Amino acid sequence: MDTSSTPHQTATTGRVRRGRLVFGRPCEDLLAALACSQAGYFTLEQAGHHGFSKALVHARRSTFVRIERGIYRFRRWPDAECERHAVTWLWAKRLGMDAVFSHETALRLYGLWPMTTSPTETLRLTLPLTCSLRRLRRPWGVQLSFERLGPSERTCVGSIPVVRVGVALDQLCREGADMESMSEAYARGRARGLVSAREVALAHLLESHLAQRRGSEHAPLHRGTRSAIQDAVQAVG
Repeated sequence: MDTSSTPHQTATTGRVRRGRLVFGRPCEDLLAALACSQAGYFTLEQAGHHGFSKALVHARRSTFVRIERGIYRFRRWPDAECERHAVTWLWAKRLGMDAVFSHETALRLYGLWPMTTSPTETLRLTLPLTCSLRRLRRPWGVQLSFERLGPSERTCVGSIPVVRVGVALDQLCREGADMESMSEAYARGRARGLVSAREVALAHLLESHLAQRRGSEHAPLHRGTRSAIQDAVQAVG
């Protein structure tokens, strides 16, 4: 190996330091590139893979900001609106879980669901089915669901992993969520090209509700909407 490499280059082999794998010299550029894909945040384990020990991360107070245990942000990144999302996702990642935001949380990230500025907003996170067997101490204000999701059922909004619009709508349909909010999210999603009728198992329910609204601006919701949804779920299930 050429020993004349610059400080912004890393070695290709690693060494173990106090149980953490640390590769070569600290490389802030590579760590920043990783953090950029995570809204500016990173974990201590990720820092270790780019040459930063825990002590070195703590010493760089002018560069890094501690958010909570084991999770940091580059100081030059402004406080992100989705900080709770990034921190929650990294919590799951640190535990080796492939998490994705779902249900109304995903639709809010798409801008399709009524927004809230409440710091106590519940974040909906879906984990693989295998994680349901683990004893997890979930973060405060986080609701976990467990479901098998394929690569085609997920994407990202910015750097935040989310389920696709059709998947989020189906999840809410199965729970008997408010038809008004779901139909509006479906209509906006279709107008923006984010979802098609074939991507939503219960699209006929949402479209029939939209047709009812067009017929009367103040049309009341169908009575028994929740049971109608549950009956339709059983039919397609």
